[in-house]
This record gives sequence, C-alpha cells and structure tokens, in this order.
Amino acid sequence: MQLHKEGFAMRRWFVLAGCAVVSVVSVGPSFIVSFGIYMVPMTRALGWSRTQFSFLFFLTSTSIGAMALFGGHIIKRYGTRKLIWIAIVGVPAMYASYGLVHSYLVATAIAVGAGLVGMYSGYVLLFAVLTRWFDRHLGLAVGVIAASTSVGAMLFPPMVTYIVGIFSWRSAFFLIALIMLVVGALSAAVLIRENPGPLPEPERRKSVSSSDDEANATSGASFKEAVYGGAFWSFVIGFSLIALISYGINLHLPAMLHDRGFTPMQGASALATLAAAMMISRFVGGILLDHFQPRYLALVFFVGQAVAALLLLSKAGGAIPWIAAILLGCASGIDGDLIPYCMRRRFGAKNFAPIFSTAYAVWNLGQALGGPVLGMVYDRVGSYGPLLAVFPVFSLIAVAAVFFTKVEPPAAVPRVVGETTGSR
Repeated sequence: MQLHKEGFAMRRWFVLAGCAVVSVVSVGPSFIVSFGIYMVPMTRALGWSRTQFSFLFFLTSTSIGAMALFGGHIIKRYGTRKLIWIAIVGVPAMYASYGLVHSYLVATAIAVGAGLVGMYSGYVLLFAVLTRWFDRHLGLAVGVIAASTSVGAMLFPPMVTYIVGIFSWRSAFFLIALIMLVVGALSAAVLIRENPGPLPEPERRKSVSSSDDEANATSGASFKEAVYGGAFWSFVIGFSLIALISYGINLHLPAMLHDRGFTPMQGASALATLAAAMMISRFVGGILLDHFQPRYLALVFFVGQAVAALLLLSKAGGAIPWIAAILLGCASGIDGDLIPYCMRRRFGAKNFAPIFSTAYAVWNLGQALGGPVLGMVYDRVGSYGPLLAVFPVFSLIAVAAVFFTKVEPPAAVPRVVGETTGSR
C-alpha cells in the first residue's frame, strides 16, 4: 500500500515532464514566436505584402484569446486528455498546411484553425492538468512550463532557418510539423495522465486550515466590480501596450535585420536571444515580485523596452540588435508575470478565473495587433522607423498606467485570508 502511494506521488513529476515537453512544441513557440522567420521567403514567393503576412499572426493570436474565454468551461466538460490530443494532432496539421498554401484565403483559415486548436496546447489546458497533481509545488510547476515555452521559442527559429536555407520554406513547415507531432504524441502517450482523485500526499498543505481554504476561495471582487472598474483597465491597457510592442517587433525582427544586411541565421539568433531573455526574466521576475512592488518592476523593465525601440530605430550595427532583443525579451517576460499577479492581488481569488481570462483575451488582442500595424507602416512608407519612434511613447504610457494603479485592493474588496502586504 505504501509502495502504491509512493508510486502515485512520483507520477506527478512524470506528468510535469510530459507537460513541459508539450509546451516546447506548443502553438506559442511554433506559431507565435518563430512565424516571422517565414516572412521574407513567403512574401517573396506568394506575392503577399508584409501587412497580409502579419494579419495571419493577428488571426492566430486573436483566435487563441477568443478560445481562452470559453476554454475553462470546455475543459471542465470534456476533460483534459481528449483536448490535449486534439492540440497535439491539430497544431502540427495546421502548421504543415502552410506548406501547401497558395491562396491567401486558405492561409487565413489555417491561421484561425491554429489558434482554435492551439489554445489547448498552451497554459490554460496544461495548468488544468497540473493543478490536479500539484499544490505545495505548484509555483515550481508553473515555472517549469513557462521556461519550457521559452526553450521552444529558442529552438524553433534556428531550426526553421536552417531547414529553409537547406531546402525551402515549404519543406520547413512539413519537417517541423513532423517533429512537433512525434515529440508531442510520445509525451502525451507515455507521461501525461489525468488525476481523477485527491492530490498526492506530498502536495497536500498541512499548515492551512479548512476554514482558511474556504475563505481563500470565497473572498475578492465580483467579476462586474473588477471589469467595470478603472484599475482593471489601467492594468490591462498597460500590459497590452507592452505586448503590442514586444510581439510586433518579435514578428518583424528577422525581416527588419534582413533589410539591414544581416543574414537569416543572424536574424534567427536575435530571435532566440529575445526568447532566452524572456525565459530568464520570467523566473527572475517571479522572485522579484516577492520583494518589490510591481510598479517598480514595470518602471525598470518597461523603460528598457522603450530603450530597445530607440536602439532599433538608430539602425546601429554590431551587437545593438541583440541588446535590443534582450531588453524586449525582459519586458515581455515580466509582462507575463505581472498580468496574473496584479489581477490576483487586486481582485482576490473568488472570481480570478473569469477576471484573468478576460484580461488575457484583451492582452492577446494587443499582442496580435503589433505585427499587422508594423506591416502596414512598412508597406506604406518602406520603413519601420515611424512606429519605432512612437513605440517608446507607448511604453511610457504603460509605465504610467501600472505605476499609478494600486495593486492592493480597496477596503471595499475583502482581503484574502492569510495574505500579507509585505513589501509589495
């Protein structure tokens, strides 16, 4: 009996490993981060503008956000295992479909489909799996998944660039899709399991009373109080502006460097550097949030993003594009930490899921708009310069929106039992 319990407890680490591997080949690294590698070869071959290409990114991002609004209810009804298999098969299928595309209308359908099925390979579903296995070590599990996504974001750009250089962009879609399918399927089949019962014994919190558990689950603002209030929209607008800049430049960075005479592999290297900075800032940012108020982290990292845009505007060579990529990655990483943290701290636990999913959907819209806006400006004036000059202003608006909005709930909103303000 004891051996059975120990085996069940050990299983959670295999589940975490499986979710981490799926995260590496999920829609984020494949479609969101590395898609810009295809911009130059696809627009040349198919006669599309950069605006049209960027709109495909917009459709995928907004589809992910739209599906996220309903994702929790769908997961609750159908379970995680069926949906994760839909994503594991569906995301590579959508990716490979781009290798066959000749019509722009077909490409838009693929982009939407990638977002709809891809949402179930990302955070929403993977965290639904892991919260059934982890509680005491849930922070560690979340950190592993966030880091794994960034690892995928580091691996995909050089792989895609290498295959495009050796074969063609169509071949790259087929080969990368095959890798995604094999890796994801093996991980789901061998490692990932649902936990229909109670948490494993090592994950149960012994120091928290049942009355505290009940209070934690029932305190906080209502959904209406949150989304009708100014604090919610100050946070969301600020974080969405940061996402617009980071992911917009991320999509166009390889093409931007190509226009300046850099090689495709150098463009991929800059993109991988951005992903590495994002991974590190997510880990470090989580630690810093335990010691510093979010407004000060926003001030430092978001101003860094403004500096990055100015560095790219300068068209300086050498290491400058890589320095800009690091600053952009750091801003994007801390942005991802601050969204759930500020929503949870300001509005409490009671309605966190619907409040956060709404914020996440709006944030996805900001993420999605950056690429098309940059594409339209480039197609109109033949340069990214006008927007790179405006982006620092957006970053500073985001700083003001977060810095002057209190993360602590007002007295009218009940505090979560046992939560202290500390130095936050």
